[in-house]
Amino acid sequence: MGMTNVMGRYPVHFHHHDPESGSVSMMTDCSVHRSYFRAISIHDAFNLKVERNTAFDISGHAFYLESGVEEYNYVQYNLAAFVHPINGAQIMPSNVVGNTLQSDKILVPADHSASGFYISNAHNYVVGNAASGGWAGIQFPVLPEPADKTLRFNGVVPKDRPALLITGNSVHSSSWFAQNS
Repeated sequence: MGMTNVMGRYPVHFHHHDPESGSVSMMTDCSVHRSYFRAISIHDAFNLKVERNTAFDISGHAFYLESGVEEYNYVQYNLAAFVHPINGAQIMPSNVVGNTLQSDKILVPADHSASGFYISNAHNYVVGNAASGGWAGIQFPVLPEPADKTLRFNGVVPKDRPALLITGNSVHSSSWFAQNS
């Protein structure tokens, strides 16, 4: 599943979900195993339910809120385990957007520090998740603007958004494991 370093080629990809439609999209009680690029990606989507899923043996961030504009999503009671950085683990030099360059070996530089959960905007419900492996179990990057340039028109400053609910999450065997996986 997934195609390493090919944007949009993830096993599950919620893309531009309209919060005004009144519909509820969800992924519950599923597993993604041995993915070459992420497990579940949420991009410019709102009010989703991603609950009770397992991501195992994943390259890149497993549960990935992509741009920093994603809000009011429920990421609850999921497990991310055996997460691998892409192209080797590296400490990211800064949280400034665009500070680390893309290359033919790394499409999203943040994948050098792949984690079980990459939450680019805290204005979500992140409850009861467990992460094992990866550079960090859960990352909250400090984004001064949305990572996707096409979404910078709405005035959202991800780093300034208050957390809705982040509780009951656990992280085990991260960082050292990432360097040696």
